[in-house]
Amino acid sequence: MKRALEALQKTNLVISHAGELKELDGESVLLGSAEVFGTPYHFTFVEVEEDRDGSWRPVNDPYDRLDEIERLYDAKFYSTEINGRLYVGVAHPYGL
Repeated sequence: MKRALEALQKTNLVISHAGELKELDGESVLLGSAEVFGTPYHFTFVEVEEDRDGSWRPVNDPYDRLDEIERLYDAKFYSTEINGRLYVGVAHPYGL
């Protein structure tokens, strides 16, 4: 998981204080945090499988986090591969 955050740090974003991504027990969900331009952010990644029609189906998401992400953020999401598994994720600021 550390490699994923290291890859983010190589982008043009100013990221500091990046923590580890942690997999939640009993879920295929990763949580993490980092500072971007001095603002703290939470990261949530939900492991998904892509259906034939291009839609995503969560692998193990008992608390419907993927549905919550899609409802709260009216945007187009892209999947990303982390350690050979496919995830959809979102970052949101906190502590403001």
